[in-house]
Amino acid sequence: SPSHASHYYASQNASSQIQSSQWSGKLLQPLGVGGAVNPFELENLLNGRAATGEVLIDKLRLHQQQLNAKDANKASPIERAGMDVTASAPKSVSIQALVFGDHRLEAAQQQANTRMLEVLEDRYAIVCLREGGKRRKMLTGELAIASFHHDTSRSLDPQLHTHNVILNLQRRPDNRRWQSLDNAEIYQAKMLLGQIYRNELALQVQALGYRIHITDQRYGLWDLEGFSDHQLKAFSTRTQQIEAAVGVNASSKTKEWAATRVTRNRKQEIPRSDLLKHWHEQAIAAQMRQIAPIHPLMTQTSKELAPTLVAQSLAVLAEQDINLHREEIERLVLQQPGQVSFADLQQAINHHPTLLIGNNDHDFSGNERQDYRSEGSTFTFSTHIASSPSRHGTGSPATEGISTGNTDFSEASDRGFVAGITLETDRWTADIETPSPERSSD
Repeated sequence: SPSHASHYYASQNASSQIQSSQWSGKLLQPLGVGGAVNPFELENLLNGRAATGEVLIDKLRLHQQQLNAKDANKASPIERAGMDVTASAPKSVSIQALVFGDHRLEAAQQQANTRMLEVLEDRYAIVCLREGGKRRKMLTGELAIASFHHDTSRSLDPQLHTHNVILNLQRRPDNRRWQSLDNAEIYQAKMLLGQIYRNELALQVQALGYRIHITDQRYGLWDLEGFSDHQLKAFSTRTQQIEAAVGVNASSKTKEWAATRVTRNRKQEIPRSDLLKHWHEQAIAAQMRQIAPIHPLMTQTSKELAPTLVAQSLAVLAEQDINLHREEIERLVLQQPGQVSFADLQQAINHHPTLLIGNNDHDFSGNERQDYRSEGSTFTFSTHIASSPSRHGTGSPATEGISTGNTDFSEASDRGFVAGITLETDRWTADIETPSPERSSD
């Protein structure tokens, strides 16, 4: 429920080295919020009311439909309060930051999360309008997001992660009235958003003098060089619990189901000093030593390298006969995390000499949900190689409880997830459907 959600996020422990919560997004000023998140203001907003209590969205009709469905013993319409988009750092980063004390990595994690949210708001803040019996989607580019920075898993292992609660609120571009967010495009972009987050974090940790190695190229997963898989597993209690419940060789989907349905015990509360002592003892038992950063290696700058990676990706996509949408190029480039910034990648795509960027006014007509691709939905080569609609279907998720392409287990892992917050229950679910690497974490 919104009440449970707002107080849950605010009550979870976070290191004293970082601000535990903050608001972001272009809707903060009209909503009258900002700075650290006040749980009571968040609860009001999750219920469709302003922080002061003023009604923003009248839900009387929906509530009546719920009552009618209950009386008729039928499925009740779901009232969605928001989405939890969680960004979680690789386990090695969490250990180096929290066990061995390099708190620069905590700031890096927050900055990578902020960059991912900027892209999400700019591209996927969409409202669905009904006019003359037709549905029309419009990009607003405005969201209100309450971010909560946590540093432990449910099993109290070190795990830097940020819960980004996206309010189910949008302002109509035509009359500035409030209505709900159309979340389909956020759902579809979950894998790309995870790649953007991990890429930005990889750039920052390398700038701090760390080396990384890729653990799963398809999703752009990586860890710091310096810890073995065996050592990382010593701080992955949740993974061990999940595998004990469903088996080591269970599918990713089964493991994720277990993470959200079988093994979710309430978080314990212990003094921070005791927790740090326990982590240090675990590190000693696993023969782990602090990674010593080195001077960053710089061969080519991000801006210099970006055009080369875009050209290579275009060649691969052309060979595979994959439609040239901007997101296809981005996904392929970001399979090599930590090489170019997302901003430089955008510039390289925009200025590629043989790509013509199609017009996209983010205004959609028709009665069905339509595919959305931002910043020039389609591309063509100047040599007249034709493009066609994306191979990715539009899809309309039945629930907002979904995983990102870098599917995270439960509250914290080294990948990330999207979950829906509903008003009818005291928990929010994660319908898991995307593949994940063999080595899962908390």
